[in-house]
Amino acid sequence: MTDAEVYGEWQAIRDRWDGLFRLLDTVDLRLSPRSCAEQLNLGSKGALERELQQRGLPRFRVLRDWWYVVTLHENAKQSSLADVALARGDYPSILYRFVRATTGLRWREIAAMNGAQLRKSALRVWAGLREPSPRFD
Repeated sequence: MTDAEVYGEWQAIRDRWDGLFRLLDTVDLRLSPRSCAEQLNLGSKGALERELQQRGLPRFRVLRDWWYVVTLHENAKQSSLADVALARGDYPSILYRFVRATTGLRWREIAAMNGAQLRKSALRVWAGLREPSPRFD
């Protein structure tokens, strides 16, 4: 998959539910499925999961966590994850642990990837094509 195809697929996923992704763009680590459902005017966590499934999107936590990693990666391109954390009012260690828990990789490994590589990793996880390591060509 070329970089252009990766970015095209990423945009196609975002287009499936713009309101959800605008909410996810805030990178609120406290955003629970229930809170997300409420903010999207859905009745429950179950309704959110059903809506995700109908739109061909992965389960909330997997979608949210990988979206956040990619967003943090984009935000940290000009500085560092620590700077992003401090600007957000977070402890850097929280974001470092979050990235490690989501991806299985240390931040320095994620930071060495370009945007297309990281998005490709997320797309594969979302598609259920889990590989031993999220490192890609």
